[in-house]
Amino acid sequence: MTFTKLIQHPYIRSSFIFTVSSFVASVFGYFFNLLIARYLNVSEYGEYMAALSYFFIFIVPFGAFGVYIMKVLGNVPKDKRDAAAYILEKKFQTMILYSAKYIAVLAVVFVFVLYKVSNLRFSSILFLLGFVMVTLFFNFFLSILEGLKEFMSAGFLQIFAMIVKLILGGVIVVLFTHLELLYASIVFSSVAGVILAHYLVSKRSLHKRVHEPMFEYTFRMRKIFHYLSRKSVYIPLLTTLGIVGISSIDIIFVKKFFSAQDAGYYSALSLLAKIILYFTAPLSTVMYSYFTADESKQNAHSLFFFSQLGFIAMGMIAALFYYFFPSLIVNIIFGEKYSVITSTVWIAGIYGMLYALVNLSSFYWMARESHIAYVPLLGIIFQVIALSLFHQNYLSILVVNSVVLAMIWLTYSVFYLLMLSKQYAYFQK
Repeated sequence: MTFTKLIQHPYIRSSFIFTVSSFVASVFGYFFNLLIARYLNVSEYGEYMAALSYFFIFIVPFGAFGVYIMKVLGNVPKDKRDAAAYILEKKFQTMILYSAKYIAVLAVVFVFVLYKVSNLRFSSILFLLGFVMVTLFFNFFLSILEGLKEFMSAGFLQIFAMIVKLILGGVIVVLFTHLELLYASIVFSSVAGVILAHYLVSKRSLHKRVHEPMFEYTFRMRKIFHYLSRKSVYIPLLTTLGIVGISSIDIIFVKKFFSAQDAGYYSALSLLAKIILYFTAPLSTVMYSYFTADESKQNAHSLFFFSQLGFIAMGMIAALFYYFFPSLIVNIIFGEKYSVITSTVWIAGIYGMLYALVNLSSFYWMARESHIAYVPLLGIIFQVIALSLFHQNYLSILVVNSVVLAMIWLTYSVFYLLMLSKQYAYFQK
């Protein structure tokens, strides 16, 4: 197949568009967070980022559920997938309605527990509850589109939802600087995304709805647990939980035990640290496809090694830039109200580099379906202990996080070297 034919292949073209769309949506999301940091006051920004940290932890299982939906549709013959998507949607709606009373009880417990332990406002907890529920529906429809190989529609859906969120939330935060109105705009934009997602799925299956049982499927918990027990599923799920937890628990901890002002300052440092991820995360995803592909597995070791060198170079450049021009960076991005963090900005660069390295390493070990990938999940234990012992100020929190990430990356590196020295099989046993 020539290169011209390759790029004109519908699947290749659509997959590329979906990848680019996901990247563009993530950049819009980062810009949205920068906009909020600039216009909200420091304490309200800390409140918002703490709520988001809980949100990212709670939606980790949605990723596994989405992959499960895509797998179900992938196992259906191509000419029956539209009808299968329609039936899946109906089964999902039935499951939600049947479980409504249990969901209501869980919601009450959820609100009560968070209100007691999180130090979040009641409005933030309600926002968190609504945002999680709407995201469940959004991810369900997005997974159906991906399972139908409608990558262009899925990519358009992500960008649409993010643009609505950026425009609506941006107008509210600039004109009113009101946190509760901002919460309402985010939930509203997500609901708009769900409505569009439902339309895109219904448009595909509208003319292929069936009444006979050509596709029998139910969301039986036994099937779901059987699926989750597979090595190819639970290793990425637990590893992702560790990666997301490492980057969220610190903000949750600061919000719980520090002043609202310090929580805002630390959230700004965390956001600066994660700038590098918007360059390295797409590369890590691409590397994962190379790590898993049969034709490139023999070069995976060297590819992983040189990718790490590239990430270290990018991280050091960012850290040096933060070190020599801290005031310029802080004033441009956040404004003068965050000038107190200028002396610690360079540490955020180191933190971002280490997080990028850990993220890349986790992809490498997930591709090998190795239990070594769990290291970040175990690292959370050390992170919580260290944060409990050393939390004099938000600078000490940033240092603790950097040390924990360095330990995780060094642990990954030790196992990598052991594998190269042909002792890996011993440790697997």
